[in-house]
Amino acid sequence: MTFQKITLIDSCGLTKPVLEQITVLSIVLGEQEFRSKKPNSILVNTSIGLTFDKDVFVRWISNDPTSFAIFDLPALGEFQEEFSKYPNVIVSDRSSGFTLEAQSRLSEKVLANIQDFL
Repeated sequence: MTFQKITLIDSCGLTKPVLEQITVLSIVLGEQEFRSKKPNSILVNTSIGLTFDKDVFVRWISNDPTSFAIFDLPALGEFQEEFSKYPNVIVSDRSSGFTLEAQSRLSEKVLANIQDFL
């Protein structure tokens, strides 16, 4: 996975400072946002990777058994085992981004790429 990320970044010509800025901007939920969540909240994360401060999330999910977090596998990444131990974390074994429509579009794109290549 790391190899693919480096290859993509290199091919786009992104520099390290740009990458660091993108990484920082992808964290949209921090201490203040989790502190303002009400009991009985539900956090749904279907993005690829975490969009929140991991340590703050762990404190929130541990201290509020009335709230839940729902993830698909790509959203959890390397944290699947760690987050799955919480009874109020639900993990789907499917990817939310791989719907029948997405599969169809991907298949069409692959066929178009093959035709273009030939």
